[in-house]
Amino acid sequence: MLEYPLTVDGGLTNKQQFENIVIRGNALHRKVFLKDVARVELGAEVYTANAYAGASAGSVVFIYKTPDANAVEVGNAVAELVTNTKSDYQIEYVYDATSFVHGAIDNVLETLLLAVVIVGMVTLIFMQSLRLTFITVTAIPVSLVGTFAFMYALGIDINIISMLGLVMAIGIVVDAAIIVIEATEHELHHNPELTVPEAVGIALDKVVAPIIASALVLLSVFAPTIFMSGMTGIIYSEFGIVLSVSVLVSTVVALSLTPALCSLFMKPPKKGFIARQVERVIGFKISAFTGVTAGFVRFPLLSIALLGAGIWFAVDHGKDLPQGMLPAEDTSAVFVVGGFEPGTALSVTDDHTLEVVEALQKIPGVRNSIAASGFNLLNGNADMSSFLILLNLEDIDQRELSDEEITAEANAILQEMGIDGFAFKPPVIPELGMVDGVNFVLIDHYARSPTELGKDTQAIIEQLNGEESISLAMTQFAVNKPSIKLNINRRKMLEYGISYAELVDGMQAHFGGQYVNTFNLDGRNYKVMMQNAPEYRLDKKALQNVYINYANGASQPAAKLFSIEPITVPNFLNRFNGMQSVSIDVLPTGSTGAAIETLQQLDLPEGYSIEFTGTAKEEIEAGSQATLILALALLITYLVLVGQYESWLIPAAIMTMVPTAVIGIIAGVDLLGSEVTIFTQLAAVLLVGMAVRNAILIVEYAKELREVQGLPVKKAAVEALRLRARAVFMTAFSFAVGLVPLMLSDAIGSGAQQALGWASFGGIVTATFLGCIAACVLFVIFQSIRERFRSPKLNVQIAQ
Repeated sequence: MLEYPLTVDGGLTNKQQFENIVIRGNALHRKVFLKDVARVELGAEVYTANAYAGASAGSVVFIYKTPDANAVEVGNAVAELVTNTKSDYQIEYVYDATSFVHGAIDNVLETLLLAVVIVGMVTLIFMQSLRLTFITVTAIPVSLVGTFAFMYALGIDINIISMLGLVMAIGIVVDAAIIVIEATEHELHHNPELTVPEAVGIALDKVVAPIIASALVLLSVFAPTIFMSGMTGIIYSEFGIVLSVSVLVSTVVALSLTPALCSLFMKPPKKGFIARQVERVIGFKISAFTGVTAGFVRFPLLSIALLGAGIWFAVDHGKDLPQGMLPAEDTSAVFVVGGFEPGTALSVTDDHTLEVVEALQKIPGVRNSIAASGFNLLNGNADMSSFLILLNLEDIDQRELSDEEITAEANAILQEMGIDGFAFKPPVIPELGMVDGVNFVLIDHYARSPTELGKDTQAIIEQLNGEESISLAMTQFAVNKPSIKLNINRRKMLEYGISYAELVDGMQAHFGGQYVNTFNLDGRNYKVMMQNAPEYRLDKKALQNVYINYANGASQPAAKLFSIEPITVPNFLNRFNGMQSVSIDVLPTGSTGAAIETLQQLDLPEGYSIEFTGTAKEEIEAGSQATLILALALLITYLVLVGQYESWLIPAAIMTMVPTAVIGIIAGVDLLGSEVTIFTQLAAVLLVGMAVRNAILIVEYAKELREVQGLPVKKAAVEALRLRARAVFMTAFSFAVGLVPLMLSDAIGSGAQQALGWASFGGIVTATFLGCIAACVLFVIFQSIRERFRSPKLNVQIAQ
């Protein structure tokens, strides 16, 4: 005897099977099928938005990475998936944020190689020797390889920030090597009887202390950046770690490899005619600068007063410079958002959206576009009266118009067509918001009605649009969506024996669609939805045609149980920290810093507060953190110098070079015509170390000339400058010319490069010239004070 399982087809799998469902029959074998009373179709679950590639229907896919994912790796994985996907449809990339990253990194890499070449040429001009140039430039690849090894060990990716750090390091990694070579040449010139290895040993004894002190200073400057939080902290820490590691490696190279190469390749100086002429010009310039410095040293108090006045003027002017989080970048994309009259049907929105697309694609420089009707990008909600258009632009070097000019042209087209919308550039960091401006949340602590919230919001927006620092304030929140309110008569419901759930479910099935069950198709489960045909739910009259079964079994109009009231409702409602809120976007007329200051002083109605989000929040946190980090960097640097010199006064003379860099930083930002951004702050922190590093070379030797050789304090300061000026100018000049490719960059990512380059260039120029003068003058003042109060402890031989 065998057992046989019984199986039946219990699930319906295609349209015909659903159409043939019997919904009623009688004894005469007459049947009513579902297809007799309904239209059965395989369609979408919801019909709230449509997408277009250009003017053709399409499907738009937005891909967002997780917070801990690498954007480039995600982009590469998507590209590989698309390449390996066999489809009858054409797949196009319209907006790929990683393309900006790829282009920016490639551009920075070119800048890095160009900086290496320029630094090598400058070194050759100063050294006038291929051998010495080879010894100096050898420090660059060795230091870079060592830095890459540390980056790999620390888990730092090759990105825009780390690559910019490497570009800045090019001019720094040769500094220590230049100091060693200059000191060796000095010994060979003044002591011809010495062999090269002997001269190297004597030179090392003299410069090892300032080289190590300089390295410690640069390391201490960036030490506080490791503890910064948020997006700003990531930028600071990666930049600081890359520079710190490069300085550490270059210091080891300068004290090990450079002396070895000097012993092998360096020869006693024998300069030809051209070299002698170049040397004469450099010597003349150094003598002239030393003479100018000697004039300031004669009148130290007057010199300090003039320097203080210059710094005060620069700082006062700097307060008026526009503030921002990140410099503007051309990402080769423009977003266009807008909408039509609230309640507009999706089909109408489709037609108007395609008209806008057609007009925008005629702008020169637009490669292609995608559009989505029925979607509001700024609030992320479905809205059948809204649209989104993304314009994909040609590459920067292939179009004449910038992204800002194309954005302005798009806004002019929208205005000409009478469209309520605007075009804008996407932010450099998409995770910080969609609009490249200031975003904040208006929080309602009193739980007002939507109507009250809407009125107060509009009043605040009108107030903001009247501010000089704000070009446009807007919100997607509005209480203007047409709706119909059903005032249900619960007494009649009780009389007819109808429950609230039965009435609501009946209305839902007729107008909104009701879930029935699921069916399986190609191994996937899909919903079965029931809804009235469109022609039976076009207007308010359709409400009169809804019937439900009463308790007595009779089918009666549902309209007997409610009255109709036309109202307007919010298009959506948001909550922030559990409280009712409205998101407001602000486009500034100038800098985002000025707009943020205006918002912070905004007079709000009682029960409201604001919270900044996105880029604005990061900018505020970056400003407060940057001030603290700069203060900590100065303090740590000063304490390191105090430990180095066992004095509280001599390090003060060294630290005075720092304010002189501020003058150049502000001048650089002003000449560029940009905002004070996070890259300006990075330049400021870096120049603290660079300025102090130069001052150490002068003050260290001036201290030795005064306390060991017994020169008068003023003469010691001037003589130290004369002897160390060549090394100071070479290191400063090599750093400065290494910045030129950043300053002149005009490719992808040039905004960050120019901001960092111009601020650093201006800072190193003033820190070198004004800083050397300040260091000499302040050494005279503080050394004199030190000797007056501590002369018994100083080994000072009074010069006869």
